Amino acid sequence: MGNSKSIPLAVNVSTKFNQPEKASAKIWRDQSGSYTTVGTINGRTVNFLVDTGASAVAMYRRDAKRLGIQYRLEGDPMYVSTANGTAPAYEVSLDRVQVGDIVLRQVRGFVIESTGSGRVLLGMSFLNQVKMEDQGAVLMLHRKF
Repeated sequence: MGNSKSIPLAVNVSTKFNQPEKASAKIWRDQSGSYTTVGTINGRTVNFLVDTGASAVAMYRRDAKRLGIQYRLEGDPMYVSTANGTAPAYEVSLDRVQVGDIVLRQVRGFVIESTGSGRVLLGMSFLNQVKMEDQGAVLMLHRKF
């Protein structure tokens, strides 16, 4: 229980409230017009491509192996639609995804079971949990909660 204190009428009372710091990230548009940034998955560095068309954070198996994600043991097999058609994949839960000051835990991800590498798609399983503000040359992300 909290502390209680009696205060007589007509006495000014003030309280101090500090606004919590808002976690944010600034992502610059690259030469091709895409928003790309460096972040981390489970503490390991990745190059992200912001993709609002991707339903989850998505990567190829080569990236998953480099990141130490045991997708075949811990993931659920499925199929995903990609730019190159339908591909076998595994749905996984990523312990920690960080972009700028924003850290999200237990983020839904896909590991696509084909050869390919490059940028990891920063999809809607992350982006739905932030407020996005497109300022032209920069995309500002702010943590909602």
